[in-house]
Amino acid sequence: MNSGIEVFFTKVNQPWSNEQPGSSTHWVNVYSPDGVEKVGVSAPNGYASIDLPPGRYLVTGTTNGIYVNFDSNETIVNVGCGQRVCVTVIPKSLHSCIWWTRAALQLINEYPNLAPAVAKHAAGAIEMLNTVEKMIPEAHHQLPFLPKGLDALRKGLKNPKK
Repeated sequence: MNSGIEVFFTKVNQPWSNEQPGSSTHWVNVYSPDGVEKVGVSAPNGYASIDLPPGRYLVTGTTNGIYVNFDSNETIVNVGCGQRVCVTVIPKSLHSCIWWTRAALQLINEYPNLAPAVAKHAAGAIEMLNTVEKMIPEAHHQLPFLPKGLDALRKGLKNPKK
């Protein structure tokens, strides 16, 4: 058996779903420590099988659609000799990108020492992102529980260990 990856796409912002045949166009991008391994591998119906030599790879997905961020988050995959590894790509919505960018800017605005040069422009950028976010239909918003991941970060920034 050839080593490689089996890539599955979910519906946008729905990690426990499977993409429906014919719903969107998807491509898989695979990078090795040396750079580009394979880019733009077609994933019709949200699935692609890609032969790769054993190694560690960074995998992303690209998709098209309305209110969709065109690239997914990155996933690291370790492929062993003769091993086929399953990878699930979760396409993100435009709302997700805007929300997380705004969250980062809000933290920088609250704690300017995190990125002093960015902090000077954070308030204006936050205002602009708030305006854009209001234009995105609710059906395209990110999963509501994801912001909980920031709770520990906020707590750590408020009470830094010395």
